[in-house]
Amino acid sequence: MRDALRAGSSGVPLASSVWYITCVRNLRNSKALANAKLLAKEAYGFCRAMPSEERFGLTRQIQRAAISVPANIAEGLGRGSAGDFERHLRIALGSLAEVTVLLELASDLHSLPKSQAHETIDHLRRQLIILTKQVHQDRSP
Repeated sequence: MRDALRAGSSGVPLASSVWYITCVRNLRNSKALANAKLLAKEAYGFCRAMPSEERFGLTRQIQRAAISVPANIAEGLGRGSAGDFERHLRIALGSLAEVTVLLELASDLHSLPKSQAHETIDHLRRQLIILTKQVHQDRSP
């Protein structure tokens, strides 16, 4: 347990680490996390228009991928190291790509109008890329 509170091999407790305190403060007010939550809500709204036969198929896959984005952002920070945070941000980017393809596929398969989530997706993708680069640079010696 004590090792989980340490920042890599430096042995500096994350609670006193400038990096960690800055990340916690910024993430609580993070537009990226807010947009990730908005995306999940938009994806759920889109799924309501899906045919009932997709309830346990494509609909569930869209919902899982959409929920994965904010969950990975939060989990990465909660793990307590910059390395874990960066890794989870990259996972969130992967889930975002999955949501994009699934929404496009659902629109094509069921002749549904394109989701309004695409604007949120594009904006969130840019935010996550910037955040990932910042964390990576902060980690680099």
